[in-house]
Order: sequence, then C-alpha cells, then structure tokens
Amino acid sequence: MLFAASVSAEEDICSSEYERGRREMGAYAEMMGIIEGAIYGHSLTIASPKICLVGTPKEKVQKIANAFGSQSHAEPPLELDDVPSKEQAQKFLERFFPCK
Repeated sequence: MLFAASVSAEEDICSSEYERGRREMGAYAEMMGIIEGAIYGHSLTIASPKICLVGTPKEKVQKIANAFGSQSHAEPPLELDDVPSKEQAQKFLERFFPCK
C-alpha cells in the first residue's frame, strides 16, 4: 500500500511539471509571436532602400518568423525588446532582408 502511495505522488509531481512545462512553452511561443508581429507592423512603415521584404502579409510574417528563429546564430546578436522599437525592427529587417 505504501508503494502505491509513493508512485501516485511521483505521478502527481511529473504531471504538474509537465503542465508547468507546457505553460512555459506556450508563454514563450506567445512572446515570439508578439515580437514577430511587432517587427511586421514596423515593416509597414519603414521605407528603406536597404530592406527587401516582399510577399503577402502572411508570407512576410512567416519569413520574419524564420529569420527570427535563425537570429540566435547571428553575429553579433541583435538585442530586441519584448515589443521591438521601430529602430530595433529596422536593424533586424536590414540584417535579414537586405536588398541585393
């Protein structure tokens, strides 16, 4: 009987850790979406001959998301706020979508 109680307690711990992990990943994904959406929003008002980001709005957001995913490998890494400023967005777009 004691064995069954300890197994049940371990299952509760694993279950709560799993749920905490799911919530944490959900919060991270939401934060990434906000950053990517802010960069896209700024891209609509930045008129720079240095930036070439083309496509439909959905395609642009997907391209930004892909670039954001590779941003961790960028040298030097760009610093972005949770909601990037227009200047931060411009630097991001210039780095990942330069006109050739």
